[in-house]
Amino acid sequence: MGLFSIANNCFNTSLSETPALNVGVFSLTFESKIYTVMSAKRRPLIFYPAILTTALLSVPLIGSIVSSEVNWSPSDYLIGGVLIFVVSTVELMLWRSMPKKSRWPVMGLLFLMFLLLWAEMAVGIFGSPLAGS
Repeated sequence: MGLFSIANNCFNTSLSETPALNVGVFSLTFESKIYTVMSAKRRPLIFYPAILTTALLSVPLIGSIVSSEVNWSPSDYLIGGVLIFVVSTVELMLWRSMPKKSRWPVMGLLFLMFLLLWAEMAVGIFGSPLAGS
């Protein structure tokens, strides 16, 4: 008995016999004689942070192609990419798991920490060894 025959048999039964059926990626739910098929896939956790990282790192890449003022080495791209990817992944995980009222202060604090770390690594505002001096 294949997937489609199970779905067809399910549609032919009454509501009292089969309240819900989970088959593979499909979830057939019966609510007041309306049959809905819910097959929306949720994107992987790394999808949006990867797109954000690529988009943000394309700005200095284009700048280094167009002008000689932007002098990023491959290690700069690697460190910047890892930093952006990790911070955006953590923010996404926290966004999905935290209640709405406590989201914004935590996201703001995490973003502020990211900006301070980025500025320290870029120009050395605190004079720590992270600045590369």
